[in-house]
Amino acid sequence: MIKKRRFPKYNEAEMNRDQFKEAVKEHALLNGRYIMFRKNDRVRCRVVCKGRKRKCKWICFVSKVGGSDCFRIKTLNGKHTCGRNYSGRLASSSWISKKIANNISRGEEMKLATVI
Repeated sequence: MIKKRRFPKYNEAEMNRDQFKEAVKEHALLNGRYIMFRKNDRVRCRVVCKGRKRKCKWICFVSKVGGSDCFRIKTLNGKHTCGRNYSGRLASSSWISKKIANNISRGEEMKLATVI
């Protein structure tokens, strides 16, 4: 059985655009989704799922709150209508290294199952 993982919990007052993008990217990788950042500029960011030939209904839209650097989720349709994507195109070498860097620095023995 596959567990569905939720977005990491960020306090809205401390969430900037880069934190949001990292949270969405991690959510997509851990749940096997293929997402795309549609509108991504200084004041807004729209993320859509490209599953099922772009017919998936999942969408997330955030925009800047007032004059601060804080971003808040305005629209979130959290239901995916597509299946899992096992290609992992969003998993870059820097993302993988962030995930396993703590275990390597502590000198722990690592098995392949713990990395995945």
